[in-house]
Amino acid sequence: MADIAFLAGALIPTFLISRLAFWVLKKWNGSVAKIAVANVASFLVIFTIAKAAADGYPLSYDLPDWLMYALPQSVWVIVDLIRYRKKSLSNEASEIIE
Repeated sequence: MADIAFLAGALIPTFLISRLAFWVLKKWNGSVAKIAVANVASFLVIFTIAKAAADGYPLSYDLPDWLMYALPQSVWVIVDLIRYRKKSLSNEASEIIE
């Protein structure tokens, strides 16, 4: 049960760091590669901070430490891909109308 609470709580820092990564990459034209780079960078930053803060203690006894942040980060990857797909579909539809 503690793992589920931890996973839910990990959604917040993974969201904040991934949005910061997108902000840093704002001049890069929106693409799937940008989504991948921003989310991988976010995962690496969050995982590094968490490992440093854990001071050698395991974050969880049931799931591997990397998975505790990979799962919440994957939620944001999916959300970003859905948003990208919707945006690209709406751009295609507007081009057809014009």
